[in-house]
Amino acid sequence: MDPITAVSAATVAAPRAKSFLADLLARGACSEGRTWARTNKIKSPAEAWAKLERLDWMFWLANSYRIELRDSDLVQLAATWADRALHIYAPSALRAAGLPDEAAKLEALPSLAGKASSELRDAAWDAGDAARDAAWAAASEWQCRDLRAVAPSLPY
Repeated sequence: MDPITAVSAATVAAPRAKSFLADLLARGACSEGRTWARTNKIKSPAEAWAKLERLDWMFWLANSYRIELRDSDLVQLAATWADRALHIYAPSALRAAGLPDEAAKLEALPSLAGKASSELRDAAWDAGDAARDAAWAAASEWQCRDLRAVAPSLPY
């Protein structure tokens, strides 16, 4: 089962209070979260889980209601997100910055999906190397001048 399906199928502990909104208040949910639940007529943690579009709120919900998230699922989920960042978002930003060769290096890295933890560790090193190379390629003399304008000297 892929991590997204595994997380979606997680078991949710029953609310302690009479209504979901009262339970959110009792569990210390932020006012913005309670307003979202009220506005969207959310009646249960499972319904909130299915409709939430904010990752930070999903993790709060998982923690607050003790939704079972296995470490192996979280590792695969992190790999999925890293894969998306490496192969879609970062190359797009590099191309927009005029660095197509660096974008191509990131796109050439193998996919992280479905890899074992040891393979993910190795892939993370490769991605780190590629990111460092891209950062150095993007650095220029004017950026160094800008940084010195903000921090003209080091304290030692």
